[in-house]
Amino acid sequence: MKRTPVLTIWFVTIMISSLIGCGGGGSGSNVTSLPKVPTLPGLSPNQPPASPAARYAIYDLNPGNIGTIAGFSYGLAINASHRVVGTSNQAAFVWSQSEGLIYIPQQYWELVGNQTITLSGINSSNQAIGYSDNWLGIGNYGFVRQADGTMLTLADANINNGAFGVSAPRAINDAGQIVGGVYYWASPTASPQLLTSLSSDNDLYSYAINASGQIVGASIIRDQQYGALHYHAVLWPTAASIPQGLGALPGDTDSTALAINTAGQVIGWSSSIDVHSSTTPVFHPFLWSASSGMRNIGTLPSAPSAVAYGINTQGQVVGASGSKPFSYGATPAGSGDLHAFLWTSTEGMKDLNTLIAPRSGWVLYTANGINDAGEIVGTGTINGNIHAYLLTPLP
Repeated sequence: MKRTPVLTIWFVTIMISSLIGCGGGGSGSNVTSLPKVPTLPGLSPNQPPASPAARYAIYDLNPGNIGTIAGFSYGLAINASHRVVGTSNQAAFVWSQSEGLIYIPQQYWELVGNQTITLSGINSSNQAIGYSDNWLGIGNYGFVRQADGTMLTLADANINNGAFGVSAPRAINDAGQIVGGVYYWASPTASPQLLTSLSSDNDLYSYAINASGQIVGASIIRDQQYGALHYHAVLWPTAASIPQGLGALPGDTDSTALAINTAGQVIGWSSSIDVHSSTTPVFHPFLWSASSGMRNIGTLPSAPSAVAYGINTQGQVVGASGSKPFSYGATPAGSGDLHAFLWTSTEGMKDLNTLIAPRSGWVLYTANGINDAGEIVGTGTINGNIHAYLLTPLP
């Protein structure tokens, strides 16, 4: 069955180039003092800021290419205590200030015969949600990594979704409620509950759940020959609810909701999908609220497409903008013009590469998550390797 890379959004391109330590200095009355770079225990920033314009210190979450093949790592989510989760080439990881980089033991996922493992979400109690599968995205096996490092298999976790595809746990809120694909778990020990699609559709995919238990994702029309035909962004007020369709931006026919904050603001993408066409669709990032509906938050200059991946309580949005914001597993040569962005209601769309020290050597390709402190995780390239990064606001 033909698959669309849209459903594997966690694996979206993410990369960064080499790091060159640089500093600034001089004498005289025209010298501007630079902000002090914060130090995280067990991890130093890659370089001091070289310009007052720098708003973030950048940290390489995989210095030395620890435990990965060719140094691949992807930062996917961050919680309030700076703990980051993600995946690397055939291994998942948790990074924290106190413990540094921790990899999920290979033997865990080898026991179920799968080839990849991903941690895709983490809550304020440091419970991390994840899944293992093979390279085709088949045979998903869901689990929770508890704060003490113990692994808990989700009930009925071998969750192949019949002929139409697969499901995988994607997000966990502070109450321990979990969503992913067609399923909802009330707790890590609960049995999965099937979510409901729109009446016009025959499949769905859930991506995120907020503190109130509101769930977002897509209701999907599928068939056996072409796979996903159309996507409709939806919000489930509760797991037992009929979903509310959020619509699409003017001129578009398809949309998917990828994240929701505590205020009920939803972000994702809007586009027009034609499975019969070889032309790359144009994606528009949206911000939706119950009071204002869906709005297009734009793209970076000269970029035709963008996708919004994360939002915090303040309504700050992060994502990727470029020709192919869904470039699946791309290398630096294949990523083209993809750049990570930050959007705010006051300043609009900003290229995150312009908000770190110039000449750092990094190219930030995707921003996947942002916490309420404004700390951002994603992926870029450094020294020719694809690495997860953490951005922390400068004081």
